[in-house]
Amino acid sequence: LWILVIIALTPVLIIAQKDFIPETTIGAKLGTNLSSLIFDPAVDQNQKTGYVAGLAFKHISQKGLGVLVELNYTQIGWEEKPDSLYTYSRQLNYVHLPFMTHVTLGGENFKFNINLGPNIAFLTSENSNTNMNEQLMDSTYYGFSASNKFDFGLCGGLGFIQSTGIGNFQL
Repeated sequence: LWILVIIALTPVLIIAQKDFIPETTIGAKLGTNLSSLIFDPAVDQNQKTGYVAGLAFKHISQKGLGVLVELNYTQIGWEEKPDSLYTYSRQLNYVHLPFMTHVTLGGENFKFNINLGPNIAFLTSENSNTNMNEQLMDSTYYGFSASNKFDFGLCGGLGFIQSTGIGNFQL
């Protein structure tokens, strides 16, 4: 009888608030990008495929809010076809450091994320490839190095995170 009384007086549903535990993760980044540049006057161009590789450091200090810092090697550039016979392509290689606010929305194992913040980049090398002769290369940028080796701007991204027993996977 006493056991029945204790069971009857014990709440069936107990609601407890989980304490937030900050988390820090370090990971690798590897991928490709498509890039083109804006010129004045405009240049007819196609997007150029480049690679991105680097390290990422993420610290979540409050539920759903943290910072994401990356150190990446990034290739950007463009390709031109001034006519049907000739081509020109340029590749710029950067060390890129974005520093972003990281916001997560969603459940325990599957979350959406939003990243936004400033970035700086330093041009490490550049190369061009063409089949044009010197007479056809009349533009002011053919054959010349970039005049500014330092770049800064604003970057952002959207994605999702899948948490598993072996780690977190982010796209």
